[in-house]
Amino acid sequence: MAKKVLIVEDEPEIREVERMVVEDLLGCEAELASTGEEALSKAVRDHPDLVVLDLILPGIDGFTVASQLRTQPGFDGTPILALSGLTRGEDKERARAAGCNDVLDKPFDLDALMEKIDRLVGGCPRTNGN
Repeated sequence: MAKKVLIVEDEPEIREVERMVVEDLLGCEAELASTGEEALSKAVRDHPDLVVLDLILPGIDGFTVASQLRTQPGFDGTPILALSGLTRGEDKERARAAGCNDVLDKPFDLDALMEKIDRLVGGCPRTNGN
């Protein structure tokens, strides 16, 4: 069974690139959300193996999404990878304090994104030689 990755991104073009990395390059299953509210609903419903989370979202921001997910039963061990154009050190620390396991700056390098997703999800099918 493919591992599930919830991609939370409000920019359609970036969301599609992330989907391509997850599904086409890594062989995992992608679920998409464009708002914080939608992300929380889908995460609780589907319990993904990884959440790739934009920090700047309309409505509920990514910091709040991460902290709210950490209060949900069973989400204490679910990795969260934050993607953000907020590149200051204090923003990265705030993301980690909210519950994100790692932070990747936008614009991101595709290889760096693939490596971080693969590491956090514990290996996708195509990177395990399957």
